[in-house]
This record gives sequence, C-alpha cells and structure tokens, in this order.
Amino acid sequence: MSHTELQLDALNSQNLLVMQLYADRAAVASAVAKANAKTAAKAAKAGLDDDSDGESESEGEAESTAVAAPAAEFDGWLERIDQMAEFDAEQLTRLHGQLIAMGFLKFEISGRSVGLRYKISTRGKNALDRATAMAARLAAGDDSEDDGEEIEMDFADAA
Repeated sequence: MSHTELQLDALNSQNLLVMQLYADRAAVASAVAKANAKTAAKAAKAGLDDDSDGESESEGEAESTAVAAPAAEFDGWLERIDQMAEFDAEQLTRLHGQLIAMGFLKFEISGRSVGLRYKISTRGKNALDRATAMAARLAAGDDSEDDGEEIEMDFADAA
C-alpha cells in the first residue's frame, strides 16, 4: 500500500468536515479582510480629498494612516474550532490531532489571548479539493477509478 493510499484511507468524512469548516472560515475571513481594506482605502482617499480645508499635508497623511491601520491583511491563520454540532470536544480534539499528524492541518501558538491558531496546509487543500471533486463526480454518477494517479501527483507536489 502506497503512502498516498494510507493518507487517503485515514482521511475520513469526519476529517473532511473539520477541514471544510476551516476552509469556509478562511474564505469568509479573507473576504472580510479584503472588504475592510477596500473600505479603509476609500476612507483614506476621502480623508485626503477633505484636506483642502487648510490642514497641513502631514496631518492628512497621519489621518489616512490611522484609518488604514485596522485593515490588516488576512494571513490564513484561524482560531481553533472548539465546537461542532457533529462532534463532542474529545472527538474534535482527536480529529485535530489526526489532521496535524497527516500533514493536512498546521498550527501555531499565538499567545495567551488567542492560544492555538490553525491553517489548512497545501497538502490539506489539495486533499480537500480532490475529495470535493470526487464527491461531485460520484453525485453526478461518474464513478471512474482514474483518480489514483492524479491524487498521487497531488500528494507528491504537496510534500
């Protein structure tokens, strides 16, 4: 049995649910960060346009910097998912550990106020994309078995 087959055998529907929730949260956080950046840019531009009331240029620049500061770019890291309706706390902890051990999920310790933060790894994104595509093909009635070679390539590229 190849390394990839072992990885895929260990990746079950529970793992996929947790990874999908992280992927969904990341997509929302990224969209919010982009919207905030766009809003901050508009506010900064409006602040510079209002500079004609006699303010010095340096005051206007300071104001635009202060407005733009809260719009930090999303770095991909998310707070730990502590609750899911489908799993109790012990199951969720076990699933996090499995995903980290398989290389599908990364974590970092970010301090006392936040604690652990998580991010889906490149390998995890590839596996999630592949599983989603396979599920879509199965739902459409295409149950061909030619995905093994593509999956091997995905894992080789991600490793």
